[in-house]
Amino acid sequence: MSRVCDGKSHCPAGDDEIRCDSKRCPTICKCYYPEMEHLAVECQNGWSTETLRDVPQITKTLFINKGNVTMLALGLLKGYSQLISLSLAENGIFQIQNGTFHGLTSLSWLDLSNNELTTLVDGLFAELLHLRNLFLLNVPLKLLYGATFTGLGTLHTL
Repeated sequence: MSRVCDGKSHCPAGDDEIRCDSKRCPTICKCYYPEMEHLAVECQNGWSTETLRDVPQITKTLFINKGNVTMLALGLLKGYSQLISLSLAENGIFQIQNGTFHGLTSLSWLDLSNNELTTLVDGLFAELLHLRNLFLLNVPLKLLYGATFTGLGTLHTL
């Protein structure tokens, strides 16, 4: 199942990469195509890091909100290089490890609102070269390091 909807065609007809909304969608999530070849996945209320194992790697919009995840670990989002929009709002996240967003080079929209983040480390967003919108609403930030936002030359909204 891990080779289905992973962004690489493994079947002669390439049919392992179509209809990913029904072939590989976590049971607690809603998967759909708002636009042609733009898979969106919404997981709310009770998702965990285990849920991400079943999210297709070709996902372009991922909303994983209101879960029980307090830390975003290095490698958590590995393999989701096609993500354009990512919402991690209302999860109770208090820590994001440096490198969590490694490989998300297409990401342009990130929502970390309504979490328990108090510190953002240097270089946390460094690889998000196309990030235009970063939302940190209702986050009790106390410490920002000097290089926290390094690399965000295209950032339009903070």
